[in-house]
Amino acid sequence: MRKALRNTLRVPILLALSVGVLFLLLPIQESESATECRRSLTRQAKNLVQEDYLKSRFPYWQIEKKMLGTLTPNLSFGKVTIEDDAYHVPFTAVGPDATLVRVGIIDCELQEIDYAFAS
Repeated sequence: MRKALRNTLRVPILLALSVGVLFLLLPIQESESATECRRSLTRQAKNLVQEDYLKSRFPYWQIEKKMLGTLTPNLSFGKVTIEDDAYHVPFTAVGPDATLVRVGIIDCELQEIDYAFAS
């Protein structure tokens, strides 16, 4: 009887310990990947935003092309900051008709770049 009781208690205890260890290790792995992202992107953030904006976004943003009055805007960049595991890369896009102030946001976890108008 004791042996059967001992065996039935082992499974839930081992399962609880396994889940506990898993939850303890996951945040460590996430923070390590975020740290690695920060290290690898520190030097590249401006270049990534410039390439993504000029090659992948701007050619398809018709309103922005009309506003700037060019197919090839000049980009100038401000100081890059890091907030909540995301790089914020401020820049201005300059054309003959207008100047647009934007922020490229690189998400370290998702490895995606989004854009917002700067205020």
